[in-house]
This record gives sequence, C-alpha cells and structure tokens, in this order.
Amino acid sequence: MADQQPVKGIVPGTSATFDATPQDAAGNTITEPVGTVPTWISSDPVNAPVVASTDGLSASITASPTAPLNTTFTLSVSLTNADGTVANGSTPVPFIAASVVVASFVITQR
Repeated sequence: MADQQPVKGIVPGTSATFDATPQDAAGNTITEPVGTVPTWISSDPVNAPVVASTDGLSASITASPTAPLNTTFTLSVSLTNADGTVANGSTPVPFIAASVVVASFVITQR
C-alpha cells in the first residue's frame, strides 16, 4: 500500500501540490495505464482552482487570498479505465491560517 501522508490544508494566498498514486483493488501501488490521464476537480474552483500536471498524477492549487478560513473544499481525482470502470479518490482540504513560528528576539532599551 502507498504511504499516504495526511492533507494538512492550504493557507489562503499560497500554493500547494497534491499527488495521486494509482492503486489496484488490493491497495497496492501500480503504474498508471498507458493512454490514460487522471482528471482533477476542486469543489471550490473560485477559491481553490486546480491545475493538473501533464501526466495527471499531481496537481497544484493556488488558494485565493480571500478564501474563507476554517472552511473546506473537496479535491477529487478520477480516471476511466479501458474497460469503462472509473477509479477515483477525494479528500477534504481545509483553508487554514498561517502558523507563526518565533525564530528569535530583538532586545531594545526604552
């Protein structure tokens, strides 16, 4: 089975890249069938437009700076196999606030 990392979310005004790993019915990682390219869809194309890579196995999203914090959109990917069956996957992606990490202090005198 592929090692699936959790989706943490995206900060409005920033970009993130998402990967899709094809799997067989048993959950084993497989190679994408020749001649097929997955299609990506965002449930919020205004605040989270999705741009797929040429091979369809990754996609990037640049979140709108005005995307509402603490809301979620669904990111989906699908592929139609040669036999007509559809493989798909989806995950919720939250719009999150930027985390602030203190790196140092400046000391001044008043």
